[in-house]
Amino acid sequence: MIAQHGGKRDDAAVPIGLRTIAQPWMRWFLSYDPRPALEKVLCPVLALGGSKDVQVPASRNLADIRAALHDNPDVTTIEIPGLNHLLQTAPTGNVSEYAAIEETVSPIALKTVGDWIVDQTKRARGRPKLG
Repeated sequence: MIAQHGGKRDDAAVPIGLRTIAQPWMRWFLSYDPRPALEKVLCPVLALGGSKDVQVPASRNLADIRAALHDNPDVTTIEIPGLNHLLQTAPTGNVSEYAAIEETVSPIALKTVGDWIVDQTKRARGRPKLG
């Protein structure tokens, strides 16, 4: 929680953080391991992360996603410089900035997704149809 607030202690955030952690959905979320589900995914995958994400550090998360998808031949992972957890261009990536950032999603992230979809569509033309 300290990293999410710019490395500074935020005493006002402590009760909110404790209430959040005590919620059943949060306990489930923190204990959930997505690897067994990811290991079954065989369709093309694009996983993005922002280099300024302080909630889920992109380099570690993308490496874990790639490892879980080890049997999938079509996985693309991209860490985009300067983006936060919400894929917005951010000064520091701290959660406290979210409300002040007017950008919904970075144009770079949108272009990355669009380019990936175009590439997948072109490649799919040469693949046999399933079913």
